[in-house]
Amino acid sequence: MIKLEKKHLVILIFLWLGIALFLTLWPFDLLRKNVVTATPAGGFHFESPSIIYLSRLPIKIRGLKKFSIIMEVKSDITLVDIDGIIFGNCIDYDNQNFLMVQVHEAVEFIINVNGISQEIFVGGIFDKDNTVWIEIIYDGNKLTFLKNGSVKNVVTIGNLDFSHWNSSYPFVFANGGDGMNPWSGTIFSFDLFDSVITISNRQQLEMIRDQVSPLISLSAHQERIGQYKLQEDVSTPSIVIPTRFNPPGKSLLISLFNFTEWRHISYIDFFLNILFFIPFGLLLRLLLEKFTNRYYLSFFITIMTGLFLTITIETLQSFLPVRYTSILDVLSNTLGTIAGAMIITFSWVRQLLNLQRQK
Repeated sequence: MIKLEKKHLVILIFLWLGIALFLTLWPFDLLRKNVVTATPAGGFHFESPSIIYLSRLPIKIRGLKKFSIIMEVKSDITLVDIDGIIFGNCIDYDNQNFLMVQVHEAVEFIINVNGISQEIFVGGIFDKDNTVWIEIIYDGNKLTFLKNGSVKNVVTIGNLDFSHWNSSYPFVFANGGDGMNPWSGTIFSFDLFDSVITISNRQQLEMIRDQVSPLISLSAHQERIGQYKLQEDVSTPSIVIPTRFNPPGKSLLISLFNFTEWRHISYIDFFLNILFFIPFGLLLRLLLEKFTNRYYLSFFITIMTGLFLTITIETLQSFLPVRYTSILDVLSNTLGTIAGAMIITFSWVRQLLNLQRQK
């Protein structure tokens, strides 16, 4: 028979907790600074992970008939296996009205076309160490992609209806709304117009801005990062640059109740999460039985403690840039705790551990 004293169980539980917190909360940067700096040219430089977002979405964006997105940008992404969201009206890839992603030297533009996400891939956009003008123009029938004034791709998608777009999604730059797809580089200017506009240089862009107010415009005119806001008027919403890395779509409730992740469930991760919490359920219930000498009470307290622990971990993860809060983790961790607590219900296990069942 195995003789485990209370002090041994306490040591083992704290050892398991230490390992669990290290694995789930590393690198512990709960208050990571949002590294966004204004450039002399009037744009913004982003260091991964960082983010800028709009305080609200222009109402006109859901009534678009045509649009032009014009941006001057320089990418700092150098690793071939890295991609990031440059801008988007989105929470993540599954929850979006539209977004643009850098994939190596190319871009992928994803737009919700009449309720279905359509992906358009355009290669040869980014040049190493060079600034590029990117234009995405929709004329009511075709989407045209231009780099430095030259057409790179034309896609006929017909008449689009944007009235069904989800108005709750934030408009974000250099990341997804959930903070999980960071992009690094400099956006010197970004403008979204509700008409067809083409330009070839910054001077033309300034002239256009004087004539036509963009629905969304990103340009820095102040240097007080963390307190920066554009002057708010009817057409241009305020831009928010949080001092700390705090994505607008990475709240605990939004993340926990994002049930679209069930479509992408990793059964291996789910199973490993269950296995990982089995020792906690087993050790804690053994300890509680030694203290309370109550069979059913120890079982109930163990399950509730496991549930509270996993919710605490997921809550803390919602503040971490590189972690993702998931209802699936809460479920699998709680199932692991239950499985561990149930192991000692078997008579042979109780005999092995020298436990007497209390009626």
